[in-house]
Amino acid sequence: MSVAEASSRAKSDFLSTMSHELRTPLNSVIGMSYVLLADNPRADQEENMKVLHFSAESLLSLINDILDFNKLEYGKLELESIAFNPAELITSIYSGLKFQAEEKGLDFTLQLDDRLHTTNLIGDSTRLLQVLFNLIGNAIKFTSKGKVTLMVHIVGKPGDFSELKFTIQDTGIGISSDQRDVIFEPFSQASSNITRKFGGTGLGLAITKQLLDLHNSSIRMDSEVGRGTTFEFQIKYRSAGKGQTMDSFTPQFQSANSDLSDLRILVAEDNAMNVLLMKKLFSSWEVDADFVVNGREAVDKAEQNLYDVILMDIHMPVMDGYEASKRILDIYKNNDEKPWIIALTASVANDIYNKIASAGLDDYVSKPFNPLDLKNRLATLSNLKARSYNQELKD
Repeated sequence: MSVAEASSRAKSDFLSTMSHELRTPLNSVIGMSYVLLADNPRADQEENMKVLHFSAESLLSLINDILDFNKLEYGKLELESIAFNPAELITSIYSGLKFQAEEKGLDFTLQLDDRLHTTNLIGDSTRLLQVLFNLIGNAIKFTSKGKVTLMVHIVGKPGDFSELKFTIQDTGIGISSDQRDVIFEPFSQASSNITRKFGGTGLGLAITKQLLDLHNSSIRMDSEVGRGTTFEFQIKYRSAGKGQTMDSFTPQFQSANSDLSDLRILVAEDNAMNVLLMKKLFSSWEVDADFVVNGREAVDKAEQNLYDVILMDIHMPVMDGYEASKRILDIYKNNDEKPWIIALTASVANDIYNKIASAGLDDYVSKPFNPLDLKNRLATLSNLKARSYNQELKD
């Protein structure tokens, strides 16, 4: 291995390790803020908790930006192909950032092509979300008065493919002609004064440009100092078939009303703060779960009890989640039923998902996770269990 390759691998390993160590405590902070917000706080408490939650999410976004840039730099980031409804996604972004714009007294408007409501597409909705959050977030950040506008239209007539045109306009500080190439360079902003006044790493536009490159697209900019900036880009998506399941964009604090009390759940987690979080979440959902602190104990519990779901942390002492999952599945190999094993992981290593699949785990939840996402997944399993039981009664 060359010195350059060794250096590259060491850098990647360092970022993965640091990400895991940072994301694990962030899981507790974000999760606990959700628990507190869902516990009918007083108005003054709710405002403080939302600030806490927003700050934690901002820190997570910063960590993700650094990791995404590292993956893009080494060609490790690949686009997913998932069915989604663009109108739902764009409306979700608009709703999420409207409060931020209104706090600054800005007029934030959305102009959406009506055809998008009935046009379902195949593509990487997460990366589109990331591009739009970067561009709209910057527009709001660098605009002190006036307005920000998001326009999304279908170019031509939709068919097997639909080409979407995105335009983000603001009346902010603008960008001088000699700085227009610099802002797309990593860790760069138009001037040091901007860094001091507005903050940020200077990674947002660099990541946006590279993500658009992956979509075979490019970004166009028109700007005038003191009068504002307009960014435009177009992405061509394949149209989704009628039977394909749509990716959903659930509002963050929307209640997921589901009865999970019939699920037999085992949680294998060694971090004390994350255990406390899970116990509080399960208590609010009226779920009675068993807890263990390492893979060896998880295997022992699975030998003694039949579980519907096992939430398996990947990095644990004594025995890790991969080995524990393999041994648990071996216990159930002659049974008609087996537990649905969901990996809980803060790791962002490039091969993490391949490792999870090869160990036989059924699903994964990345830390920090949205508690409603976990609840909805458990609710789906609960419904499947109920349907299976009803079918047995009919048979």
